[in-house]
Amino acid sequence: MDERAGGRRPVIEAGSVCGLVFDFYDTLVYVDERGPRGVRQEMLAALGVPEDAFARVWREGRDRRMAGHGGSLAQQLGEALAKVGVGAPAALLKDFAAKDIAALLSAVGVYPGVRDALRELRRRGYRLGLLSNCSYTGALVLDHLSFWSFFDAVVLSYSSGLLKPDPAIYLKACRTLALAPRRCAFVGDGGFGELDAAHRLGMLALRVTQERQSPDYGSSSYADHDITSISDLLDLFPSLEAVRDSG
Repeated sequence: MDERAGGRRPVIEAGSVCGLVFDFYDTLVYVDERGPRGVRQEMLAALGVPEDAFARVWREGRDRRMAGHGGSLAQQLGEALAKVGVGAPAALLKDFAAKDIAALLSAVGVYPGVRDALRELRRRGYRLGLLSNCSYTGALVLDHLSFWSFFDAVVLSYSSGLLKPDPAIYLKACRTLALAPRRCAFVGDGGFGELDAAHRLGMLALRVTQERQSPDYGSSSYADHDITSISDLLDLFPSLEAVRDSG
């Protein structure tokens, strides 16, 4: 076993894990916030709204949006503006929402090696799942990147009404993969305490640390293994067929 601060890293027994469940943002993809922030600043300037006041209200509504409440992005923006005492015409909100989404799609990048690693893990026989805390724009990003086909199960908080670290959202992903939690690994940056929750359910918890990760969503205190790219998983998870043949 490998030594680490606070304990030992468990050896991954070949064949013990048959499925990998991935976080999305800051794990498989990153967002350059400058583009979306610029669109938001343009909107606020046009309406004479202080940026810090709007940002506070927008942060407070984050979990509600990720749980699927609040309607379209235009409706969400209108609701947040109303809370800082500003009304805006529906047409203007719709226009800004369209610009906001376009800026988000332009700002999303896929971490190096992710697509190749996902393809190879599937080729090696692993069932792959995606589990993300996101608003409905998360589905738009998946469409934009043509990512749906990589996964056997996709569980998004806005459509399920569940948020990490609620155990129920992990169990939903595992059920969709038709695997017990102990047969699955969860791979993420650690936001929302997601790795701690995965560990408590018996999933193998792998933390990926990469550039451009946001510090805004908290962290996890536990990880069985630390990696620095999704490609590192290929060193940890051999072909399941080869494992069966050797057994």
